[in-house]
Amino acid sequence: MLARRKVCQLSGVLSIAAIALNNGALAGTPKGTAIFVGPAESTIRAGAGYLSEDSHHANRYTGPVGEGFYPYLELDLRYRGEDEDDARYGRLEGRDLGIESRTLRGRYGVQGTYGVFIEYNQRPRFYGEGLESPHWEGDRDSLILPEAGRTAELDEWTREWDLDTQRRQLSLGGQRHIAEDWKISAAFSREEKTGRRALGYGNWMGPQGVQLPAPVDQRTDQFDLNAEYANEELQAQFGYHLSMFSQLEENYFEFEDPNSVSSFTEWREADTRKVSRAPENTYHRIHAALAYQLQRETRIHTKLDLGRAQQDDDFIDDPEYADELSQLDGSLDGRIDTTRFALRGTHRFNPRFQIRGGYRFDDRDYQGSADQIGDYALRIHSLTRQSLDIDGDVRLPGRNNLLFGYEFEQTDREQADATTDDHSVNARLRSRLNEDLSGSVYARFLDRSGANYSGPGLTDSIQATRIYYLADLQRWEFGAVGSYSIIPELAVGAEVTFAEDDYDESEVGLLSDQLSSYTATLDYFPAEAFSGYTFITLETRERKQAGEQRSLDQDEVTWTLGTGVNATMMAEDRLNMGAELVYMDSETDLGVSGSGNNQDFSTLNIEMLQLKISGDYQFTDDLEIGLAYLVQRFKESDWSRGIGLGSEEGYIYMGSEERDYTAHMGLVTVGYQF
Repeated sequence: MLARRKVCQLSGVLSIAAIALNNGALAGTPKGTAIFVGPAESTIRAGAGYLSEDSHHANRYTGPVGEGFYPYLELDLRYRGEDEDDARYGRLEGRDLGIESRTLRGRYGVQGTYGVFIEYNQRPRFYGEGLESPHWEGDRDSLILPEAGRTAELDEWTREWDLDTQRRQLSLGGQRHIAEDWKISAAFSREEKTGRRALGYGNWMGPQGVQLPAPVDQRTDQFDLNAEYANEELQAQFGYHLSMFSQLEENYFEFEDPNSVSSFTEWREADTRKVSRAPENTYHRIHAALAYQLQRETRIHTKLDLGRAQQDDDFIDDPEYADELSQLDGSLDGRIDTTRFALRGTHRFNPRFQIRGGYRFDDRDYQGSADQIGDYALRIHSLTRQSLDIDGDVRLPGRNNLLFGYEFEQTDREQADATTDDHSVNARLRSRLNEDLSGSVYARFLDRSGANYSGPGLTDSIQATRIYYLADLQRWEFGAVGSYSIIPELAVGAEVTFAEDDYDESEVGLLSDQLSSYTATLDYFPAEAFSGYTFITLETRERKQAGEQRSLDQDEVTWTLGTGVNATMMAEDRLNMGAELVYMDSETDLGVSGSGNNQDFSTLNIEMLQLKISGDYQFTDDLEIGLAYLVQRFKESDWSRGIGLGSEEGYIYMGSEERDYTAHMGLVTVGYQF
């Protein structure tokens, strides 16, 4: 009776959101309006966990981060109609409801008639804790320096800052079938991001700057409206998308600049600077897609998108840039119009041979009141890109399959003097030689040429290093994977990949980037109730970069090893146990050469050892008890970390935390199914 009452309450709660849509024609995004499937059993899992120490690095996006106990709660409450004629469905899901990285979603509807959904997501990101800054918080939109009159050292003036942001998103929508072949849908989401992150401020042409605990307060609203038609031969979709980004506070914040005075005792007379936040903007898009089955062997797809991005936020009135701003009308009044079109077709000549081909057009047209502010050039996004591709799928004799393809892409960018032409070919062969041995090999080659860019031709060497992607390029990719069953209970596998980017005509920027990976695996399953695995991976990377005066070589080597077991024990398989051990070691060497400043930096090293043990016991048919234990040992040797507040060459930075910890986490849960 208790379970039935809870199901009825769930149905009633979700019905409230459905009342307004029952007689209308609305729908939601695909993720929220999928028809409910699966059993009607519901589950509630609750418990408590413990974290031995603060772990902002290990769980910077998900999981608990603060030392001590934390609650654990998961929900999966389901509802289905009482009989075959009752097409109602409902579901309420909750994940990680006891911590900050939580998700809650609900759906309700009548299959084939309408459906509604609502979803809430919260995601944190932790950048650093205990960082130091000479700045104090005046209010949310200002950072002030301490009062004058003291003669203390710099680090005695400071306060500590914990830098993190919280991202919260609420989404809702629904769908409505208005005819046998037609349905329409609508969805709305609001995402807000608040907190603080580190931000550098300085005159790029001078030696001075400061790192700030900058406030983050922004919002993104999105709305979608779609209509869909589908029958056996024709499927079509038409829709509109709106995205609006805005700041919750002012479009700037203020701070007192410690570099504008010569001593600590004068800080209260420091100049006030203004820093612009990300400008508010709006994006509109209308889109249409069509798929048609011409005949049994032939099918075509086409898609058209028309978009407009607009940004008309006021420039920040900062006295330091008064001369540059005086040349403008107060705002960028920027606009980017986008046009995208795609056409693709598939034809099967016979059961063994199929061919596909397509054409894509992408145009981005920037319209703005300025393309330069003083001596600073704005990045222009205008380009026109067209591409053609064709590929085939051939079933060879035996159990072999060959895939091959060619693609041509031409890009004309407004910021470059010429277009870039990309030619790429690829091939993959899959083969199963016998019941015990199978594998595949692939290769891809890309050649890019045409842009009038070879390095120091630009007057700004910093800008030159940032647009290396316009340089001539040759890219090679190879790979092979295979598996072999030594005996029915034991299988081994191997995978090798190699990729290299060679900018052979470049003199500054990225010159080459080479990445290789080697993996070996072993899987052992002697019985249905027991299985185990082991793997080892080696990854290497070599990068070469160059400036007008110095060059940089970067070499990385990373080893990853892991092993795990899973076992089912006791009568009626009531006890399940699992364990996994993973070790990772990564080393990075940096070397700088040129202009008499040859230097090899200390090796950067990261080591991580993690052990996870978990198990669950089916106490009764409805009650399950779960246990989990995780320990992670993390240590790094990094000459850029483990430093406190400091000032070097006129730049005041907040320091960074040293990552060297051993964190233990335990979790006990009780799950009830009804």
